[in-house]
Amino acid sequence: KKDIEIRQMTSTKVTEENAVAFADNLKEMTNSMEEVSSSGVEATVNALKELESHTKPENSQSFVDISSNLLDASDETLNKSKSSLKNLMTKMAKSIAESDTEQKIFTKNVDILTIKFDANKPATVSSIDTNIEIPKSLTSQTNGAYLVVYKTAKLFKAVEKDEKMAVISDLHFSGIKVENSEEIKLEFEEMQKWTVNDSQTIQCVFWNDTFWDDYGCRYDPAVKACFCNHATPFTSILSFKQTDVVEPVNQVVWWIEVICFSASIISCIIFIVIILSIRGLRKLQSFKMHCILAVALLLQYTGYLTLDVVELEGAQCKAIGFLVHWITLACFLAMFAEALSVYLAIVIVFDTHVSHIVIKVAIFCWGTTGTLVGLYAGITEMDHYSCTSNGFLIAPYNSYFLTIPVLCVLLINTVMFGRVVWKMVRKSMTKSEGGSKRAQVLSQLKMIFTLNTMLGAGYLIGLVASFSMAFEIMFVVINGLSGLFLLCLFGIFNPMTKAAIRKSFREIGPSTRSTYAYTLKTSDTRETLE
Repeated sequence: KKDIEIRQMTSTKVTEENAVAFADNLKEMTNSMEEVSSSGVEATVNALKELESHTKPENSQSFVDISSNLLDASDETLNKSKSSLKNLMTKMAKSIAESDTEQKIFTKNVDILTIKFDANKPATVSSIDTNIEIPKSLTSQTNGAYLVVYKTAKLFKAVEKDEKMAVISDLHFSGIKVENSEEIKLEFEEMQKWTVNDSQTIQCVFWNDTFWDDYGCRYDPAVKACFCNHATPFTSILSFKQTDVVEPVNQVVWWIEVICFSASIISCIIFIVIILSIRGLRKLQSFKMHCILAVALLLQYTGYLTLDVVELEGAQCKAIGFLVHWITLACFLAMFAEALSVYLAIVIVFDTHVSHIVIKVAIFCWGTTGTLVGLYAGITEMDHYSCTSNGFLIAPYNSYFLTIPVLCVLLINTVMFGRVVWKMVRKSMTKSEGGSKRAQVLSQLKMIFTLNTMLGAGYLIGLVASFSMAFEIMFVVINGLSGLFLLCLFGIFNPMTKAAIRKSFREIGPSTRSTYAYTLKTSDTRETLE
């Protein structure tokens, strides 16, 4: 019944003349949200969108009251309208700030405050639950700020049951975006009351559109205040510290990452040097493809290792995060090119030579992904690149700019890899019996495992890595050692590479020399099959 009444009322067109009366009626109707469903909430939010454009700053109290009433609804009821309602609150606060009037609007679930700055003095924005001190370096850049204080986390992400959260203060500055500035001091009344024991910790965090992040924020226990160098929705969280059992495990995973990444970086460098220093190898199409993949892996692991080991700040984080995102996508396309090369050589066999393959593959790998990542950076203004090796994996829109492209590559690679394995199995079945056949099967199994890892199938373990530490370590080891697998399969244990190295040092015998010479004279297809 309440939904029907709301929908009937919100079907009325809002004008300048009836805006005040409309807001008062809607406020009265939403005083109790117990009988309102998600469709009723959605209708109310749509009505607020119309009301916002016709609401004068001096009449904004009813608008904020309606928004506060909506926050009495359950999480499930609010689910579809959370983002829209949060954006409306910010838009209304901005509209009030632009009217050159200072206002303080207090309600049960949300407050809005606006303030004008004196360019030569620091400023303070205070609500019932929050006190924010803004340094002079910021007040000199703009004429004011506006603050939306949420007394519930329903529009964001709630904390765990054993944690406590202060109010959420969403601070904005008129006309400027504040990043890496002089620190802003935030004091939360709730935080002042917290008693912290040895098993607990206080974190100062901000909402990055996906999760609560502590980047750029710190807690000072001496003054019981938070200090942050940017303006976003802030809060503080009282939580329990991680137990002593968890921390060493995390440290072990970190060390495994560092060791695996370092081993792959060294392996890729050795492999690239081998290919480039031996003329016979660098002329072959298949080794050109291996070299392209090795360069991509080298850059990828260097980026990951940099984010894991080096302490970066601000613009450095965004620059490295952007490059790692680009390199990661390029690496997957290089894996696709490698898979296609192996498929053509083993399954198709004939007429597989491609002229100027290095240039074409480089443009395909780096040009395509560069355009995609550049588009992502333009849409998000690079706000979501952080100083972690997986920062871009959980950013907004990542399904379009990471997940979907990667899944497409893995799917295509899996199909081609299946055809390659089937071809190799059929070939092994036609070979001689006994010990030689067993040796061939073992050799091919090693090659299948290594190719499987190099072509990105190991990343599928990431789907279950969060369920078990064993899966997480397996994921890190298999994918972190791709560079080493590349060196072993096509370098150290590859007969052709070994023959080329021996010849380059003038250490091969006559029979090997003639075999090697014959192999280099044949096509890339024959060379791969041999």
